[in-house]
Amino acid sequence: MSATLSLLAYAALSLVHCTNADKSDPIRRATKPLLMPLLWLTYVVFGGDSNWVNLALLAAWLGDVALLNHSKRSFMTGLVSFLFGHLAMAMAIFALIPTAADIPWLNIIASKFAIALGAFWYLRPHLGSLQMPVLIYCLVLASKGTVAIALALHLGDMWAWALASGALIFMASDLTLATNRFVSALPKPHLWIMSTYTLAQGLIVVSMLQLS
Repeated sequence: MSATLSLLAYAALSLVHCTNADKSDPIRRATKPLLMPLLWLTYVVFGGDSNWVNLALLAAWLGDVALLNHSKRSFMTGLVSFLFGHLAMAMAIFALIPTAADIPWLNIIASKFAIALGAFWYLRPHLGSLQMPVLIYCLVLASKGTVAIALALHLGDMWAWALASGALIFMASDLTLATNRFVSALPKPHLWIMSTYTLAQGLIVVSMLQLS
């Protein structure tokens, strides 16, 4: 399979999944586990060779499979899987930033962590015993966003900003998921959660290919 074909297959499957997941649980269960393998295939066929990116996509796949179910145990498994996935992708992005780069780290860290803590504060009254795991997750997600913004500010090109946009969209997807699970049920939640998630992952992976 060519790289372009695998990317088109990922886009098509994402569209099928996002538009049908709220209406058909069999389609949701059949398509969701195939999304990250297709994106990983795209990455590999295009010549991607970062072990950190490979690990991030593997962790995302494990998280996707875990979140097919709605139990607390499945949620925790998905949370931990995605946590390690964010850490791995943050390492892959950080490796692209030169050591001597002139980056306003303090400003970036302060803004990203303020967003993460704000999201946690919004969710906190509804989390119960999950407050600490969710807080840790929010901080790790903010760390990935921090290095993505730092790289974009350093390079200033289209693909670096596409990567940063992917990281921000991922944060929006996770906040939507958490709102739907803990705060109040949203209309067509899978459409909003998975459309932002698949877009974010696609932007991140394609941008990493262009920047590596």
